[in-house]
Amino acid sequence: MEAPEPVATAHRSFARAGAEVLTTNYYAVVRYHFGDDLFASHGAALVDLSARLARQLADESDRPIRVAGWVADGASIVGGCCDMYPEHIAALVARLR
Repeated sequence: MEAPEPVATAHRSFARAGAEVLTTNYYAVVRYHFGDDLFASHGAALVDLSARLARQLADESDRPIRVAGWVADGASIVGGCCDMYPEHIAALVARLR
């Protein structure tokens, strides 16, 4: 949120190196990292930003690149853990589509 460009730079580097899938960078957007108030006020926006950055960089490529959300336990392509709530998952799903 304060410095999305390093994340975008990392996605670009992976894409140039031949990555076929970019992952969102939202795995650290959890209540115990941010605290209750910051998580409540910015959690969904950070999840949304991480998905938008990955999708934007994938779309800039001259070849197809998929975007995947981080998933606990490999259960599905979109999921969450650690106090992720439906509104956060919904924001991610909307951006990945």
